[in-house]
Amino acid sequence: MPYRHSEPVTLDPHTTALILVDVQHDFFPGGPLPTNPPFPTPTSTTSTPPPSIFATLSALLTQFLTADAKVVATRDSHPPNHSSFKVHGGPFPPHCITATPGHGWAIPELDSLVKSNKVIVIDKGTVVEKEAFSGFEGTPHLADTLRAKGVKTVVCVGVATEYCVAATARDALKEGFDTLVVEDAIGGIGDVDTIHGVLAELAGLGAKIVVKDNLSFRKN
Repeated sequence: MPYRHSEPVTLDPHTTALILVDVQHDFFPGGPLPTNPPFPTPTSTTSTPPPSIFATLSALLTQFLTADAKVVATRDSHPPNHSSFKVHGGPFPPHCITATPGHGWAIPELDSLVKSNKVIVIDKGTVVEKEAFSGFEGTPHLADTLRAKGVKTVVCVGVATEYCVAATARDALKEGFDTLVVEDAIGGIGDVDTIHGVLAELAGLGAKIVVKDNLSFRKN
């Protein structure tokens, strides 16, 4: 695809943060808003399905923590009567209601990493009347949190591509962060044309659309 950044990218661990967007049970198979696995990228073929998004996300998480880079996890944290739910006039089924199983992390190791303060959590969608797709609309304020830690580059992964991943990437660009989206570490609700259109739009705004295997950290 013409929007893909095909060159290797070397990151500075001191100024880079991984943003895991909404990696919660309700957005995966068995939940009310399941996302699709990543579509084939240059590192996969039609005869070999891409790796599970869980494996790719876990590998990225390990890579960033090993490099001592920052890691942020955004989390939909809706009240039961949130305005985005169909029963209250919104477009979505109830999902990610705080303190329910579907609100929990879909990657098991995130629980312990959050408890040990190795991952910063940003809760969003907590106000009944307000939708919040972007992690930059959450609490604590993501842009301020990143700047306070010296972050200049963000790497966005997670779900759903055309909603919260795209909104987070757009806002990261608006806030002045160098922004990467890892194509084989995102999952969307829409079809392949929808996802490609969103990624092309983000590339047009200035984001680099990359694949996991092209990311590495600068050696100190």
